[in-house]
Amino acid sequence: MNAQNIESNFCYAKNKNLIATPEHVTGHQLVSFSSADIKDYHKKVVGYLDSDQFKEAEIVCKAMLDYLPRNDKNMRPKFLNCFAKVASSPDAAMKAIKEAIGLRPDDIEYLTTLVEICSSREQLERAKPILQNALDTLGYIIPLAKLMARLELMLGNIVQAEQVFAKTEQTPEIQKERAGLKYQMGDLYGADDLYKQYLNNEAPKTAQDAYMGAVLSTDLLEFDRSEQLLRHALEFDPDHPDYLALGIRIANWRGDQVRLKELIDRSYKAEPNHPILLSLIINHDPDITSKTITNAESVLESLSENSVHKTRMMFALARYYDQLSDHERAWNMLVRANKLSANQDPRQFQRLRRKAVQAQGTHHLNAARGLAEGIRSKDHHEVSFVYLIGAPRTGSSLIQSVLTTDNNVGSLSERGSLMPWIERYVQSEDKNAFQKIVKDLALADVAGVRRQGRTESILVDKSTITLYFLGLIARIHPSARFINVTRDPRDIALSIFFHEFPQTSGAFGYTTNMISIADELAHRKMVVNGWMEDGFEVNSVRYEAFVSNPHDEGKQLADYIGIDWSDEYLDTNKRNFIVPTFSAKQVRKPISPDAIGKWKSYEKFIDSEALDLLSNQAIL
Repeated sequence: MNAQNIESNFCYAKNKNLIATPEHVTGHQLVSFSSADIKDYHKKVVGYLDSDQFKEAEIVCKAMLDYLPRNDKNMRPKFLNCFAKVASSPDAAMKAIKEAIGLRPDDIEYLTTLVEICSSREQLERAKPILQNALDTLGYIIPLAKLMARLELMLGNIVQAEQVFAKTEQTPEIQKERAGLKYQMGDLYGADDLYKQYLNNEAPKTAQDAYMGAVLSTDLLEFDRSEQLLRHALEFDPDHPDYLALGIRIANWRGDQVRLKELIDRSYKAEPNHPILLSLIINHDPDITSKTITNAESVLESLSENSVHKTRMMFALARYYDQLSDHERAWNMLVRANKLSANQDPRQFQRLRRKAVQAQGTHHLNAARGLAEGIRSKDHHEVSFVYLIGAPRTGSSLIQSVLTTDNNVGSLSERGSLMPWIERYVQSEDKNAFQKIVKDLALADVAGVRRQGRTESILVDKSTITLYFLGLIARIHPSARFINVTRDPRDIALSIFFHEFPQTSGAFGYTTNMISIADELAHRKMVVNGWMEDGFEVNSVRYEAFVSNPHDEGKQLADYIGIDWSDEYLDTNKRNFIVPTFSAKQVRKPISPDAIGKWKSYEKFIDSEALDLLSNQAIL
């Protein structure tokens, strides 16, 4: 130990009135502190930290660290821990906390500081090997596992965080944590299994537990269970805006007007200025007053530009103005809403060069077509799948609701469960590997829908991304039927522009820009033609033809999927179905051609380049 440094640090600290030695420093000899003195100085440092006096804390820490022996496993790591939090140099901070951990490897406090300083200084990766060594040495004890999982989440590694929790003791707390992570990963059934283990066959004990189950059940399309859990959450907290919002959505999807009215009335009383509830009220209250709209407009302008609530309210108000035929006001609100929505897309889809986007999509299609070529398979089950492959807002929900009125036909809504698995093989273009997995994918897919409670012999899926994997799905399910619902591209584009699509994944980035929508529709048409060139059968139905002559068009579709047609399928009172999409209201109205040509009301507002692209597609 350098005596000169010891003397220098203590003198500096003493002059600053931060530390006082019991006796003066004489030459290179320092009078020893008592253990009580050292503890008092540690308390003093902690006090500095609590009051954000970081420079003072650093000075005392340096002085004491120069004084304390390096093999002191009691007070030295405490001062190292404090110094790591205030050291001006990231390297000095890391060196200090690593030394503290070396002295006390079993103390979670020092490992926690490690994560904190690495997080504040954006050096999270430096903490991983140290934490992993602690896990390997001490085992996956819960406090340490929680620390590592927290680190993985800060790094964006959700899967790894869940795997850390899976290796520790499965207490109810850990099961709940894992359920939440599984949900974020998209493993809904895995999340549900863990959620049920967490409850242990008992009713939820808190509102948040009940709400968590309600959200999970909703995503699993188990709406009876979701409603039951949601009612439980509302018993705990009848005015919670998140609970009311989910209840309104479910009631709308189910077409339960009594429940919808009840929850809307409760929302007015509970949170009259809450942006989420106001958006839902605007969308679903048939008796909404001008006073409520005026209030909503005032709330809207008070929200920040980067608020997702603001975007949602804008879309709701745009649709309201459209219903009043105030087209200019609706359009102006739509433009604002879509600009804000576009800012949520990390890849800014609509700003990329269109040729580059199309080239990327064409490459993906060619890889998928090459993978499908030569693959041989047969059906290994009794289920027949029907895939509606039209773009969003083409009328696919209407077609699905009509076909699933038959007792032998069930709705999978927008399940799309095979796509993530198939995508792996498209990227690798490994035909041999895909051939080996085809049968397993078929059996697993059927097992999944059976677990979902679907017992019908024909199941209809309307995921819009199915189109890009059509030939590969046909290899997995050779008896599958594909229906391409088409519509005037100008009406499709306008309808897409009127709705808020999720932007965080980048998958729907094109929806916020009319030119990009036109490009997407052209690309989808190219994809359909590509699969048909390869010999895959696609049955097309035009929305305009169906709503103008639903009997003949419906019978043709019924024959195609193998059921007997009945005109009762066109009676909305006969169709008891749930539609968890934007189309929940529309499909419950009598079938009508009223929406045909709606784009003409907005023709003068639409960008001329976009309108030309869409009009050319309509002619072809």
